[in-house]
Amino acid sequence: MAMERASIRSLPFTDFPEHDAVVAKDGSPLDGRPAGRPQEEPQRDPPSRTPFELVAESGLVRLRRYRPDGAPTNAPAVLLVYSLFKRPYVLDLLPGRSVVRNLLAQGFTVYLTDWQPPKSEDASRGFDEYVNGDLACAVDRVRSEEGVDRVALVGSCFGGLLALLYAALHPEAVERVVPVAVPIEMQPPFNPQIAEYVALLFGNVPGWWIRGRLNAGVLWTYAQSLRLQVDFRNL
Repeated sequence: MAMERASIRSLPFTDFPEHDAVVAKDGSPLDGRPAGRPQEEPQRDPPSRTPFELVAESGLVRLRRYRPDGAPTNAPAVLLVYSLFKRPYVLDLLPGRSVVRNLLAQGFTVYLTDWQPPKSEDASRGFDEYVNGDLACAVDRVRSEEGVDRVALVGSCFGGLLALLYAALHPEAVERVVPVAVPIEMQPPFNPQIAEYVALLFGNVPGWWIRGRLNAGVLWTYAQSLRLQVDFRNL
């Protein structure tokens, strides 16, 4: 979907309703189980290592805020834009292995996007809704909460792509952008008709399907490296 400045809108922030399970058009859950099978307990994120508060929600994004301990500092706020299909606890995995805590220790107030899984009615969502809708509202809330005109963005993985798109479209609202592990190879690793079929079957492309495809790619790359090592040893 093409992105235009005219399409920018301010979506209303709401309370934090519970999200229903995502189901296919035939009523089956979007985890590959056929209709009629017993519902399993959905996978939950592990408990947060660092306390946070939910300050806003718009569209498919929830905005978390982490405050640094100790006296206020002059460090600016940072908005971490994470991947759409990865869970934000990865950035706060362990006390000694936490991007969030590292930034807090330097005095930054940290905001973090917590993307919610799309439902079947979100099948037509594209970059415009995510960038000019959800992310734009998150940035506006950070600006309002912090009393600043510009916000520093740190985009990780697919979130880095969203952050770069937002920065290109709205430079007046961005202090700086730091992309981390941004995907740059945009050629589909499979026939595009496969993704169209998956979307037709489930109403969208489920996160578990994307993760499975990525994991398969990692295993294939590892297998190829092992084969090359064997070939080199035989030279």
